[in-house]
Amino acid sequence: MLTTAHGAQAGTEGLNSQLQSIPLVEQGVPRDPMFQQVSPAETGVRFQNRLKTENVRRYLSNGAGVTTGDYDGDGRPDIYLVGQDVPNKLYRQVAPFRFRDVTDEAGVSGGDAIGAGASFVDIDNDGDLDIYVCNYLTANQLYVNDGNGTFSEKAKAF
Repeated sequence: MLTTAHGAQAGTEGLNSQLQSIPLVEQGVPRDPMFQQVSPAETGVRFQNRLKTENVRRYLSNGAGVTTGDYDGDGRPDIYLVGQDVPNKLYRQVAPFRFRDVTDEAGVSGGDAIGAGASFVDIDNDGDLDIYVCNYLTANQLYVNDGNGTFSEKAKAF
């Protein structure tokens, strides 16, 4: 329900008489769902941020991250997922809602780092997106896009 006060000012007498309720969605009218679940078999995205038993409490308030951006310039957003006790993953979108895991060939798995978040950013201002990864207990990583589907880790250089 949306409640509005047409022309009323806070503290005015008779405010309640000026309020009206308007349904946001017409009741009883079926609508198409806004979202639907799509399986990993359909999308190609297979990622679970599984935590080691000994790390569950330490990560309780932390979590990992995800960022989307068109790192290869093909007009389709790609996905970079950050893992804590699992490697990070880069998925290149090859068709609408269809992705391919390019992590190993791109060189952006994060190694043994415990990921906390990531962002696509054009750090070197060359027109393509680089990946900045925030880590827990280890140095952050900056993967600079080489422009050919691969990245070079250059956090110390920046």
